Amino acid sequence: MKKNTYLYDLKKYGSKIMTDKKHFNKHAIRVAFGLFMIVIYCLMGGLFCFTDIFDFVPETIRKIGGGILILYGFWRGYRHFAGIDYYTGQRLDEEEEKYSTYDDKENSSK
Repeated sequence: MKKNTYLYDLKKYGSKIMTDKKHFNKHAIRVAFGLFMIVIYCLMGGLFCFTDIFDFVPETIRKIGGGILILYGFWRGYRHFAGIDYYTGQRLDEEEEKYSTYDDKENSSK
């Protein structure tokens, strides 16, 4: 079983990120957007559940909807910090291992 690593661990990417600005920018934007969306979902769920801002919506629907938003925010947080890709459902370190042979061939041929 693989060791659980954080999706954007700087030790893992180290010099590769610092030398490739495009790679760094993509990951930085992805991390920032992921964290932003986690916070938004949890805050909206909290507003639905614990405040009367949305008092035009029936209370039971607010509680259920808020609970679902909070749970989805936690699920996104888990996927983000565990490094699970949104589209494939695979861990990103496994996906990188799959393509690392191609990267090594490209680097050795240059």
